Amino acid sequence: MNIFSKINSGPIWIFVSNNPLDGDKRTLFSYELNRFLSTWTAHEQPVSAQFEILENQVVLVAADDSTMVTGCSKDKLHHFMQAVGGKLGIDFFNRMLVPVVTNEGIRINHWNVIEELVENGELKAANEYIDGTISRVEVFKSEGLKPLRSILVAS
Repeated sequence: MNIFSKINSGPIWIFVSNNPLDGDKRTLFSYELNRFLSTWTAHEQPVSAQFEILENQVVLVAADDSTMVTGCSKDKLHHFMQAVGGKLGIDFFNRMLVPVVTNEGIRINHWNVIEELVENGELKAANEYIDGTISRVEVFKSEGLKPLRSILVAS
């Protein structure tokens, strides 16, 4: 996956939006996240970080390994995402949402209906999903997309 031109190694956080970040919401969100990242620190040291928004649905935040991101700085990021999400009416913390890559783009689906959507043909087992459990940029770049068949229950 071709993301994060300035960060090759470090932690990554994957936030899936329950509503699209389009238009003014995306503009405001990008402004606020840029502002947050420009002041983000870990033990009073600046954190070198970048973000990407994939098709207005998935927010990726990565920090370079040059700064040790600690528990408190991770908490700051999560509190920021909760606050800005509240302001925009967006939930970034529903871990049951699965971003699936289709020919039409990224489609957000609830985990409980993935198998049904494959069975009725709305999704294909070969479609890839964004693995939200990955926590390292270097792993995400090579393994961030996985086929849906890998998470389907065998019949």
